[in-house]
Amino acid sequence: MVVPMPTLLLMRHAEADAQFRGPDLDVPLSAAGEEHAAAVNRWLAERDILPEVTLVSPALRCRRTAELVAPTATAVIDQPLHLADADVLLQQIRELSLLGHAPQILLVVAHNPGIPTLVGELHPGEPPPGWDRRKGWPPGTLAVLETEQPWAEFTHAALTAVCGA
Repeated sequence: MVVPMPTLLLMRHAEADAQFRGPDLDVPLSAAGEEHAAAVNRWLAERDILPEVTLVSPALRCRRTAELVAPTATAVIDQPLHLADADVLLQQIRELSLLGHAPQILLVVAHNPGIPTLVGELHPGEPPPGWDRRKGWPPGTLAVLETEQPWAEFTHAALTAVCGA
């Protein structure tokens, strides 16, 4: 029997509604963002990558992205993920096991530049596909990383695929 390696999906939220005027936490997805997030769900399903748990920024655009990408996953809304840098993202991933979660496949939905920066730190070498130092990652970009480490000790991973870059 082959035991699959723990898989981390790091995703920047899908495209936000640029016309929205209101608090940052309340910015919804655009119609294109809704469609793109649903397409990422299909992309993952075609590869039999089904997240069990989502670790999500409290921003509406992130929560809605997670709902569309992984509708059957247990969502953990995590305040520190709002506009978090790579260090905070990694710490929250490590602490997830303290909350009683040890998923085989974990989806994290958060923001630029933390998400692509963390991809680059976990998988050093070439910059993540689609990364632009000035703009970060395009909305809705998702990286698939595999590791042999438990989440509590997580320090590195192999980048195996990118969707949306």
